[in-house]
Amino acid sequence: MATPALRAAGTAVFAGNNISNPTSLSPARPTGTVAGDVLVLLTYCRSITATVATPTGWTLVSGFPKRHGTTSGGSWYAFVRVADLTATDSPTISWSGVTTGTSGDSSSAHQLAFSGTQAVLDGVASTTGTGANSNVPAVTTGAAKSLRIGAVAKVLDASGVTYTIAAPMTEALDGSTTSGTGHCFESSYEMCATAGSQGSALATCSNATSALWIGVTFALLAAITSLGSIPNTDTVKYSPTALGAESNTGTYGAGTLGGQTNTTDYP
Repeated sequence: MATPALRAAGTAVFAGNNISNPTSLSPARPTGTVAGDVLVLLTYCRSITATVATPTGWTLVSGFPKRHGTTSGGSWYAFVRVADLTATDSPTISWSGVTTGTSGDSSSAHQLAFSGTQAVLDGVASTTGTGANSNVPAVTTGAAKSLRIGAVAKVLDASGVTYTIAAPMTEALDGSTTSGTGHCFESSYEMCATAGSQGSALATCSNATSALWIGVTFALLAAITSLGSIPNTDTVKYSPTALGAESNTGTYGAGTLGGQTNTTDYP
């Protein structure tokens, strides 16, 4: 199996102030993406009822959307795709059913590119809460070397907010917005050496204000490494007469081969 690795993180895009309904976002393919990489598109909105249609050429990760149980706690969507370096890698997504105006919902989206993985799900989980910090939840994977992706978002109308993610996760990208009623987010990843339970990870927020938050995680199977050509080392020896000669010292008993019956011994 291949070992997954983060190829590149894209730039987060946010909805403008006083967002409209629907609100469109265009998260670009990360710079440096190679054809065959798996692209992961993560998008969050503060609404717990708003929806996103799956972009053409992308696949919604099974189990999503993940939503907070409290109004304004927000929703996460996750989509995956194998990059082919066409315009389809950089879709425009649209959140429908958002609350508009100065106290309306906020939304954001970004992409991550990974090598050595497949767009095949190997576990998904979510968790919610209220507090200064957030958590990427634990998840159970079924295979070794799976790539685990995490994301958290916190309802917070403040700019310049950052996150620090604890082991076993590694940060991919974080950001914050004051568009509408704002939020901050962080995405992260882990290469899971073994199958089984993968522990939760604390995401510490630089702004200690207590607020609603939601954390999600899902895992993708590692890519299968090609074995290449397998040489055939079998040796067949014909003796003592070369193949194609008129005589042979072997003895052939009666039998049928390819529809022709042989009843003669050849000395």
